[in-house]
Amino acid sequence: MAKRTTHAVGWPFSQAASDKLMACLNHGTNARNDGYLKRPGYFDACRRWWSDLTQAEKDLVIVVIDACDHGRREAAANIAGSLPPAPKCPT
Repeated sequence: MAKRTTHAVGWPFSQAASDKLMACLNHGTNARNDGYLKRPGYFDACRRWWSDLTQAEKDLVIVVIDACDHGRREAAANIAGSLPPAPKCPT
C-alpha cells in the first residue's frame, strides 16, 4: 500500500471532519475560480489529496457531496470524518 500524504507542498493536513468535508467539496475546483485565485495552495492540496485516495475512499467522497447537495451537511460531515487527513481549510 502506498504511503499516505500528510501534507502537500507546505499545506497542513487535518483530522477534523469539517476540513475533510471541505476537501471533498473543493477537490475539483477549477483554476479559473475566484476562490482558487485567492488560495491556490489549498485547492492544489485538495486535488492531490483526492488523487491519493483509494477508489473506495473516492466513492465515499461522492456520497459526501451527494449528502451536501441534498441538505444533509451534518450527515456529510460524519461520513467525511472517516476519510484520511485532508488539507486544513483556510479561514
